[in-house]
Amino acid sequence: MMEQGAGMIDVRLEDEYRGGALQGSVNIPLHFLRLKAAGLDRRRKYIVYCQSGKRSCAAAFLLGQRGFDVYVLRGGLTALTKVA
Repeated sequence: MMEQGAGMIDVRLEDEYRGGALQGSVNIPLHFLRLKAAGLDRRRKYIVYCQSGKRSCAAAFLLGQRGFDVYVLRGGLTALTKVA
């Protein structure tokens, strides 16, 4: 999806994001997502992630309600580090 132009949104807190994030992602903490959603391109697909997947599920719900084509990185960064 990333190769096809999907955006990646990290919904963790800014301090968590600075501690390490996926390359090419932007940080929009979950508590700011409602405010910042208006600045996102509705024609673009988005992948949201957090540490465990819980906050990203809430983020996907919020963006989905606003008409975005959104996906969740299942298990978040924790799932990726278990694979690596």
